[in-house]
Amino acid sequence: MTVTPLEAPLALISSSQIQDLVTNPVVLVPAPGAGKLILPTLALLEFTPGTQQMVNGGSVFISLNGTTVSDNMNSSLIQGAVVATTTIGGLTYPLSPPVNGPLVLAATGGVDFSGNTSLDATLQVKLYYLLINL
Repeated sequence: MTVTPLEAPLALISSSQIQDLVTNPVVLVPAPGAGKLILPTLALLEFTPGTQQMVNGGSVFISLNGTTVSDNMNSSLIQGAVVATTTIGGLTYPLSPPVNGPLVLAATGGVDFSGNTSLDATLQVKLYYLLINL
């Protein structure tokens, strides 16, 4: 078994993607292939509001193949009118993490974000993770 620490490319999530995170999570790191496992270690998120504020929606989190592995970025940060930065550490994993599963950014709450009709808000995500070859 080998373990390699890696850094994902900076993900720039558009306003349209933010508004659709409940329905269509954004892939941050694709599934690595057979016999491989990815485990996130740290995520840095920066939300830049647009001309109009976001409304509704839930918290933003990181998921590994359908299982939440991070704390949440509170929805009030995304609904705010100022630049908001947060660090998501303390990532947790299921006892048997899925092999060959993607890491995605998703949102809770069952209701997508809305507002920001000018579509000029952005969310940047920088993700650090381990690639494990089993």
